[in-house]
Amino acid sequence: MTTKSECTWYGVFCNVFKTVVELDIAYIELKGLIPRELFLLSQVTDLDLHGNDLQGVIPHKLMNGMKKTQYLRLQMNGLFGSIHKEITRMTNLKELYLFGNFFAGTIPKELAQMKKLEIVDLYANQLTGTIPKELAKMPNLSKYISIFLP
Repeated sequence: MTTKSECTWYGVFCNVFKTVVELDIAYIELKGLIPRELFLLSQVTDLDLHGNDLQGVIPHKLMNGMKKTQYLRLQMNGLFGSIHKEITRMTNLKELYLFGNFFAGTIPKELAQMKKLEIVDLYANQLTGTIPKELAKMPNLSKYISIFLP
């Protein structure tokens, strides 16, 4: 019996050591919750789950375990809840795409602690309040920020 490596699966990209470093499974009609077990993929630098039908909240374990992630693409799903300040544990995050979901509450001012963050796209959610003034002081967040608050 031969067992194929997960590195041969659709949307899974590995380094030379056969460690998963990228997961790109956008637009494949995924339904349900984001598995909290994704945090076990601690070497992933690019997580792209956008354009599916994922529901629920972003698991806290995901934010705690994926410290090497630079690109988080969860846009255009059915995610809800608030954007938790635990997202700041993803210290290498450069690009954060959460637009087109149902996130509510306010934008956490703790995002300003993410020194590498260049792009934040929170458009088309149900966020309220104001954009935290701390975000204006972020050194790399000059490229792009898209937020619409009613």
